[in-house]
Amino acid sequence: MYMEGRFLRKKSASVWRIIIALCGVLIIGLFFFILVVDPEIRESREGIRTASILILFGGLDILLSILAYLFNRHAYLHLCEEHISARYSWNNKLFCYYSEIAWVAYSPTTLTIMLKSGKMRNIYNLANAAAICRAIRKQIYRPMQDGLDVVKMRRELVREQKKLKKELWVLVAICLFVSLNLLFSIFWTDGKDISAFSPVERGFFILFTVTEVAAVLVLFIWTGFTGKNEKQFKRRKDALRRAVLMTTPVLPGNLTGCYIDGNNRFRITLYGFPNSEQVYYCQENVNSEYQLKSVYQSEIFENEEELLPLTDLLIRVPEPPSSEE
Repeated sequence: MYMEGRFLRKKSASVWRIIIALCGVLIIGLFFFILVVDPEIRESREGIRTASILILFGGLDILLSILAYLFNRHAYLHLCEEHISARYSWNNKLFCYYSEIAWVAYSPTTLTIMLKSGKMRNIYNLANAAAICRAIRKQIYRPMQDGLDVVKMRRELVREQKKLKKELWVLVAICLFVSLNLLFSIFWTDGKDISAFSPVERGFFILFTVTEVAAVLVLFIWTGFTGKNEKQFKRRKDALRRAVLMTTPVLPGNLTGCYIDGNNRFRITLYGFPNSEQVYYCQENVNSEYQLKSVYQSEIFENEEELLPLTDLLIRVPEPPSSEE
């Protein structure tokens, strides 16, 4: 197997990066010019402070455009027979064998790989993240343990979901505190310059500043903590869907094969006829309540070879018990 990751490269993003960089250069150039030609501003402490702040913002514009330009520059993602190699983000690199991967997931343009060591790798701006995820899952498929309790897994997932919701509400509360603390500090000081503060106002301003910095640090830490738990929740949810696919009894019929998709969303079961090569298949999807629902039954095909374009994309799994048993 060999597969390439396709990274999104929009021309509009390049144009915006150039515009942002030019704006930064223009701001810096303009205020350097003002400082040179206007001695009144050059000799004024307030003028120097204002110009310095604006020049700093111009420098940040240029820095951000450079960082955006370097993001995913020369990026690649190769899926080979036995391993994955990748270069992504700001020259981050990944090389691992499929046997080292514990779990993989995707969002529309992001691939998340969790290694057995516990390390997490996020590869952004992938146009074919879903296809890459399916291909990796096909390579890392392992039979599930016997004696899985789907009901217990569902209860544990509900508890994890409630816990995650509480963490997200805490995150929202911290964000509100950061915003309100900033607004209150502006209101309390009436937007005056620091040099015009009274001793009381200066004390409150220091208190607001320390509180704001502490709150922002807590925000970053809590965001990372919540993000890690969210990925663990997605992993549990994925494991539950897979357990449902692997343990739910199949529909009645002369079963000849069972397949699941690489994202653990649906199951395909093949059925044949006595003394005949003809086959048909049924598709069952995992619904929001983590139950399998039959959604489609195909027409009759002359043999299983006609279904190879479908089954080659799926993972063949051991046949679950029949509903007749």
